[in-house]
Amino acid sequence: QKLLSEKQIDDRVLKRPGLLWYPDGGSDAIPHRHECWTALMSFGSPRILTIDDHPILLRDGDLIIFGTQRHGVPKMREPSSAFDDYGGRISAVFFFMPTGQQAQGSEP
Repeated sequence: QKLLSEKQIDDRVLKRPGLLWYPDGGSDAIPHRHECWTALMSFGSPRILTIDDHPILLRDGDLIIFGTQRHGVPKMREPSSAFDDYGGRISAVFFFMPTGQQAQGSEP
């Protein structure tokens, strides 16, 4: 709630955070999109998040905010090791509809 309040984000879609659990590197999220924006905080092992096919490495404690772009989490492992040897990660997500300047894009 503090993040939404400080950034003046009107959360009309979801009133509490969602939690996504990736127990190991074999866990993934197929590419998909939402009709709203996403604020995602990552906790645990580093994982790649793809946004419109661009890989972004999220580390423990990272926050990323993005719009309605197609996104997903591919499987991940260390070279020459198994997927289940890779550490887990939890993502806390907030879905919201932009208002004000966020809804207008980059206009001043």
